[in-house]
Amino acid sequence: MTFQRVVKATANVAGGSTGIVLGEKNGQMIFATNHHVLGTEEECLGKYGGVGFKLLKIYLQCAKILITNEALDVTLFTVKDLTEEDAAKLRLVATTFSKGLPKKGRKLITAGHGKIGIVINSDNMSSPDMKADDSDNCKIFSPDNEARLLPDSGRDVWKFAIGCEGSHGDSGSGIFDRDTGELVGILHSGQGGVKERDPRVTDSAFISEIYDTSSEAVWKELTYGAPSSKIHEVMGEFIP
Repeated sequence: MTFQRVVKATANVAGGSTGIVLGEKNGQMIFATNHHVLGTEEECLGKYGGVGFKLLKIYLQCAKILITNEALDVTLFTVKDLTEEDAAKLRLVATTFSKGLPKKGRKLITAGHGKIGIVINSDNMSSPDMKADDSDNCKIFSPDNEARLLPDSGRDVWKFAIGCEGSHGDSGSGIFDRDTGELVGILHSGQGGVKERDPRVTDSAFISEIYDTSSEAVWKELTYGAPSSKIHEVMGEFIP
């Protein structure tokens, strides 16, 4: 059930990126994506503010940015003209942020609208342009309770490291605990912002080595997101 809930809760945002539904607060349905996907009111209200949950057949438009933060690369927002019928569908799949700290080895699942062809291994749950990862390497690689403020595309961003595949278009994907379904972060980048990935990251022995040794390669060669604990620190009053 975790897999089905995750992919249904995942939306195409801004025509080529990703977002998720968190739940309701103060009578409003709250959604999340990256700051670099939706960072301004102009983007929210314009052509980049489209929000489509294809598996639920729900198509919406961003209405208002509640809060956005560059150091987390996270934006929380609301939508226009949400019908009660669509709200009921979204309530069934919405998952808000856990307050827990990242724990190394926690098994994960991600879904998004990235360009890498990752196999979705659940019964007919994919839309044509959605990819997901619940592979053996899709887990937390960074040490227990550790997040780092590191340079990324000209700014410093909070990161924890995961082994899930990510590519352009997965920005804004939820990072979920595979067993409990808890939302533990928002994906925002891959390979630490460097242009060329070390070719060894496709080698299982190298992946195992950097996981076992907590090598600094963990912070350079993998996929990264803002941890939910940090998101709560900054955005707690807006989180359902």
